Amino acid sequence: MIIRDRQSGYSLLELVIYLGLFALISVVMIHSLLTVMRTYAQAAAFRSLQTNGELVMERVTREIRQASTITVGSSTFGVSPGSVTLVGTDENNVSHTVVIRLVNGVIELVDNGVTTTLTENDVTVESFIVRRNYRDWE
Repeated sequence: MIIRDRQSGYSLLELVIYLGLFALISVVMIHSLLTVMRTYAQAAAFRSLQTNGELVMERVTREIRQASTITVGSSTFGVSPGSVTLVGTDENNVSHTVVIRLVNGVIELVDNGVTTTLTENDVTVESFIVRRNYRDWE
């Protein structure tokens, strides 16, 4: 009876095939991970932009509704960067002037000389145009 001593292990060809499959699966997984991360970053940026835009528009709308007059002479209509100057009274019946304007990519609200930034640091506004609705002014 002859007993052969068989060596166990992988041949060189099997090792190359396994490494090739591992490399292919790794590339597909890394590409998928990068795609998911890029999509998440874009969605987060869009969500931040949308939320910030809604907050700015709510504040501007509130200030316009609370104003008793719009100072046409010191407002800039129909061009960018636009601005609007509002005069009104607050809840304590104290008169105040509010200016809403675009300065260096940031929408600012100036209330009696105190400047407040309405947009967040990661948001840059490229255009701010104020339009008059003439039907409401007649």
